[in-house]
Amino acid sequence: NILKIESLFFKLRLKIYSISAICYLKCGKFIKSFQYLSMAKELAESSKDEESLAYFELLKALVFKHEKKYSLSAISFDKVIEHLKNIIEFRYILILCLYEYGLMLKEMKNADLAKIRLEQ
Repeated sequence: NILKIESLFFKLRLKIYSISAICYLKCGKFIKSFQYLSMAKELAESSKDEESLAYFELLKALVFKHEKKYSLSAISFDKVIEHLKNIIEFRYILILCLYEYGLMLKEMKNADLAKIRLEQ
């Protein structure tokens, strides 16, 4: 039981760090966001949990998007999509990913591809 609790705590911590970093990034609190990104990165490197890895990859995509590193952002968005496209219970992360990906493409003035992503 203790191992299960430790595993659950580990997974929750990675999700909390990733979600916190995304929220801070969206609010424009970049230093705080990068602090949580660093904590999430440490945990993600040793995680095998698909959902946790997807949160972290989505966080990376949003950070790259903010930094206008669109090609790196697209790679991270594509990794999230690839990880989660066939996992029904994680559909909400996939929807968020496709939405943010579409917004990035729109920001890049790639309206046709943005429309395709937003409609997925």
